[in-house]
Amino acid sequence: MLFRMIGLDIATEKSGQPLRQMFVTQSRTLARRVRSYCMQLRQTEVNEVGAVAGDTMAGLSLLEMDESAEEEGALPEKFSELEDAHFPLFLNYDQLCRLLEADFDLHFNPSTLLGSLSLPSKGEIANTRQPLVSFDYFESTIWPHFDERVKKGLHAALVYSEFMGIIKGSEASLGKQRRYLDRDSYENQSNRTHSGDETERTRIYTLFEAYQKQRPPSSYDIADRVHALMEALQTQGFKGRHIDFLYVDEAQDNLIVDAALLRSLCHNPHGLFFAGDTAQTISVGSAFRFSELKAFLYRLERDDPNVKRGSRRAIDPKFFQLSTNYRSHSGIVNVAAFIVRLLDQYFPHSIDSLTPEVSLVDVSAHKPVFFSGREDRSDFVRLISDSTSGKVELGAHQVRDETAAKRLQADIGRVAVVLTLYESKGMEFDDVLLYDFFTDSTATATDWRAILHSQHEDRMFDERKHSILQSELKSFYVGLTRARERVWIWDRSRKGQDMEMLLVTSLLATAYETTQTVPQLGGELSSSALSSLANHFSSTSTEWTKQAQQYFSKGLFGEAAFCFKKAGQDWWASVALAYGDRQVASRLPEKHPRCLPAFSEVAQNFVRLAQLAENSDDSKNARLLFLNAAECFVAILDHPSAAGAFSKAHKFTEAAYHYRRAGMFDEAIDVINAQKVDSKVAAAIKYAAKFVYTRRRDVQSLQYVIFNLFYHE
Repeated sequence: MLFRMIGLDIATEKSGQPLRQMFVTQSRTLARRVRSYCMQLRQTEVNEVGAVAGDTMAGLSLLEMDESAEEEGALPEKFSELEDAHFPLFLNYDQLCRLLEADFDLHFNPSTLLGSLSLPSKGEIANTRQPLVSFDYFESTIWPHFDERVKKGLHAALVYSEFMGIIKGSEASLGKQRRYLDRDSYENQSNRTHSGDETERTRIYTLFEAYQKQRPPSSYDIADRVHALMEALQTQGFKGRHIDFLYVDEAQDNLIVDAALLRSLCHNPHGLFFAGDTAQTISVGSAFRFSELKAFLYRLERDDPNVKRGSRRAIDPKFFQLSTNYRSHSGIVNVAAFIVRLLDQYFPHSIDSLTPEVSLVDVSAHKPVFFSGREDRSDFVRLISDSTSGKVELGAHQVRDETAAKRLQADIGRVAVVLTLYESKGMEFDDVLLYDFFTDSTATATDWRAILHSQHEDRMFDERKHSILQSELKSFYVGLTRARERVWIWDRSRKGQDMEMLLVTSLLATAYETTQTVPQLGGELSSSALSSLANHFSSTSTEWTKQAQQYFSKGLFGEAAFCFKKAGQDWWASVALAYGDRQVASRLPEKHPRCLPAFSEVAQNFVRLAQLAENSDDSKNARLLFLNAAECFVAILDHPSAAGAFSKAHKFTEAAYHYRRAGMFDEAIDVINAQKVDSKVAAAIKYAAKFVYTRRRDVQSLQYVIFNLFYHE
């Protein structure tokens, strides 16, 4: 897609007819990296030499890791204000929605705190919907209050994905008055739900009804947002110029209804491109199907007014699959393809039916390795210990299931990055160790045995009876496919022995018997079956830093701090911990006794870290940290501290506004006089200051406002 963008950009530049090309992805940091890469390619193409704008700072940059960070002046306030100079444009889906919302006077604030708007107007306060019911908010705040009897055996990610992807975000929801499926419509969507069980569909919809009642009245979720924008487009019309070419990356992370919104931005039937990772559509919690996207775009094309009028013929969407896996070798790709085949065989409507992936690198020796029935803790400690020093060293590339994570850390301490399978979605590592995956599985040994009997003895497989295996196979697939090089599967029980036997007899995995001595992955592996895997399992400082950046951008701040610490980046580890503390504080209900103190502590910590950055002449990171501190102060209505931090962050309009909120008119006027402040905000502050100074009979200050400031105008 990038080469197409660059080629079109160069061609149209020469012709003097610039195109509006837009690249949209889910991650803001990814959008920045893609833009930087595109600019470098563009310069290479036209034989230009020079630094890429915004890429001159040495060392690590918060702007490249912080998903919430906005680049100063990169975008206008509204979509209709975009000019040709902004293109080609690289942004994430949230930024695109914000541009569109500004044109329609829609206000969405993801924060859980009502005082969190930095610069609100009266109308904005009244019309703002908040907070965002993200999965994180759903799992921590709403899910625990659901009836235990109803949610028993259901995963929070699966339920949330059904709410967003099917009940509220499917094509059928667009035709509903309340913009979500009623119970009958949802329960009759057979072959579409993750569970594949009618009883579970009934339970999921019961939970959805509870969700609608328990969520805050003014809250919104990702489906509410797109439905609001679609309604605004239909009632008020499109504002601004359409996009000529629209490229959508990470399409699997969008709702199907998002495709309708995105298509409305681009009227060029040849200008729409959707790219995604099929591996991530297979993960538990994903409700996306490329086959549905293709069918939906097909129907949208036939509903196009130009097609209906006969002005042009319908352009059918084309599907192109990249079946070569460049990330992992054949030892991992082959076993992953086998799991996909099982899903397609036993749960045929749960995933896209695609050509099996093949690896560019054929390394048959690097197959996943099972260690089953290992109840002795010392065996596991030996597995992850260095063969020479005996030091426990697990490396930076571990993927864990949720239940075992805390137990693992309790057993061996904080010696590794420990991720749940859901957290690892979209990430990749050299090495993956799945710990107690089968032990903690909600599927029984009988469920797993049913697959073995079906494959080896041709017995009938009961899809309804063993429906839990649909999500379990998907989870297993995710764990396996996070690895580039090696996968180890350690289980204390023998619960997964039938899956182990199936994979070993299919020559897709190897296994250590309980009578065999456990190797030490930190050093040379003595087993002939494993001798070519690796000489060392520990990560270098550079690898730790790279992994820390990835965790940081994913919002996994505890893991990022751990990796920064291992890399010897102590200041960055403290920054990651501060972000993590803010994340914890934001999850607290507004009336929780720890909420305001927590935000106050986080704000002070951000100020301390920003000052350290200032002392090291790291002004860009310092400004962003001061901005974080200011927003935390706003959340607890500490306007004086917020104003000071905004000023340090060079956000002078916000600084003046919060000085005014604090009643500190002298400081507010000083900021207006010395810095560039929004004219409307400045006028409002000066107007209020005149009344305050008149009431105080402060003639000197009044004269200063009237003569000096108005003179500058």
